[in-house]
Amino acid sequence: MSTCTKCLKKEATLRCKMCHRPICEDCGISAPSGIFCSEECGKKMESHVERIKEIDEERPIIKQKRIPTIVKLIIWFVVLWIVARFILKIDIIESIKELLGLLKLKI
Repeated sequence: MSTCTKCLKKEATLRCKMCHRPICEDCGISAPSGIFCSEECGKKMESHVERIKEIDEERPIIKQKRIPTIVKLIIWFVVLWIVARFILKIDIIESIKELLGLLKLKI
C-alpha cells in the first residue's frame, strides 16, 4: 500500500474522489460528494456536479425516449384511416382500388 501524499507518514487507505491521490483517514476531507485530499479538489468536484446538473436541465430530451419517425407516420396513417372509415364513412380500400382501376384504363 502507498503512503499518504499529504502527511507522508501514515498508510493511505483512501483516495481523493477528484484527483485519485492516496490519502490517510486523518488527512481526508469529507464533503457531501465524497472524500477529498484538499478543499480545492472538493470545490472542483462540486462545480463539476453542478455543471452536470445544468447540462441535464438544458437538455431534458436526453432523458425522454424519442418515438422514431416511422412509428409516428404509422400512427398518423391509422388515425386518418379511422377518421375516414368511421367518421366520414369513406372506404379507403375501395377508393384506392377505383384509382388503380382508372390508372390502368388510362395506361
